[in-house]
Amino acid sequence: MKYLVMETHPAYAVVLDEGGRFLKAANLHYQVGETVDEVIELQAAPPRRRRRPLWGFVCALALVCCGLAAYAGWWQPNFAPYGVLRIRINPDVELTVSKTDRVLDARARNEAGAALLEKLELKGEDSDEAVEKLVEEAIDQGWLPEGGLVSIDAESEDDDWELREEAALGAQLRDEFGTYFALRLGALEDSREDWDAASSENRDPASSENRYAGREDWDDDDDDDDDDWDDWDEYD
Repeated sequence: MKYLVMETHPAYAVVLDEGGRFLKAANLHYQVGETVDEVIELQAAPPRRRRRPLWGFVCALALVCCGLAAYAGWWQPNFAPYGVLRIRINPDVELTVSKTDRVLDARARNEAGAALLEKLELKGEDSDEAVEKLVEEAIDQGWLPEGGLVSIDAESEDDDWELREEAALGAQLRDEFGTYFALRLGALEDSREDWDAASSENRDPASSENRYAGREDWDDDDDDDDDDWDDWDEYD
C-alpha cells in the first residue's frame, strides 16, 4: 500500500492512500509530496461519556420525595380511617370517617340499621350531613317518633377528636330538629343497660308506643322527694 503525504504537522501527518482515503498518521519526519510504503495510523480517541453531575440526581430525588410527601399529606387526612361514629336509634349504624370528616364506610350493626342504609349512599359525604340524613330517614321510615332517643358515640385514638365530633353533631342536630327527639352523646358502653331499655321503647314502625310513656312515674318520684324535704324541715 502506497501513501502520499499531503500535510505535515509537528505531531502528525495527513496521507492519501491508494483507495483515496485521507488518514491521519504519525509524522515520521515526512515531507509533503513524499510517498511512503507504511504509516502508523492514529486512531481517534473514543468519545468521553459525559457524567451527569451528582446534584442533578439529588434534585430529582428531592422532587420525588416532595411529590410523595404532598400525596401522603393529601391522602392521609382524606382517605385514612381516623375514627368511628356510632348512631343508635333503634337502627344501629356505624360510620367510619377520616380526619377531615369524610365518610369512608357505612355499616349496619343490626337489621334495622340495614333497612335504614338501604336507601342511603353515605360514602364520600361529610359526617355531619351523613348523620343528618340517617336521622331524617329514620323519621321517614317510622323508627324515630317524636320524643324518641338518638344516641351518638365517637370513637378514636384521639380523645379531643371524639369530644369535638360529638359536640358538633349534637349542636347541629339540636339546631336542625329542635326538641323533636332526646339526644344522648357518648359513653354508650358505660350505659349499655340504660340504652338497651330506652332503645327498646323507641317506636317500631309497626308499633304506636312512645318511649316516654312512663314520664308520669318520674314526676311522682320527684314529688315524693319534695315531701321528704318537707318532713326534714319539721325535724328542724
